[in-house]
Amino acid sequence: MEADVIVAEIKQAESALATQQTKVDAERTTLGQELAAVEAALTQACQARASLLAQTEPRLIALFEQVARARKGVAICSATRDGLCSVCHVRLRPQVFQLVRQNDSIIQCDTCQRILYYIPPPASAEPAVTHTT
Repeated sequence: MEADVIVAEIKQAESALATQQTKVDAERTTLGQELAAVEAALTQACQARASLLAQTEPRLIALFEQVARARKGVAICSATRDGLCSVCHVRLRPQVFQLVRQNDSIIQCDTCQRILYYIPPPASAEPAVTHTT
């Protein structure tokens, strides 16, 4: 009798194993497809980066790589509307902030040496209301 019980338990365990194996195989297939998609995106991004690097001045690339190495991979940050560096939170000198707002030259934060850029605030969606009396 014990042998019959053990055989039944073995059959249950084998069916549970087969079910789990099917789930694992399905998940492995899904992960393989995701991996292929990510690798394709990586290849495309690397090609786009290579084409941009070919168009960029070598001194700017060297500056970017130097700052990125020194700052744990973060070489560029924005200047806030209040005139602060968004990473080190140090207030920029007014003339430096004005140069950053122009966005026509490479300006570095005096404190953390990251390259700064400025995103102007969006234009207000509501038109100005004029009152006539």
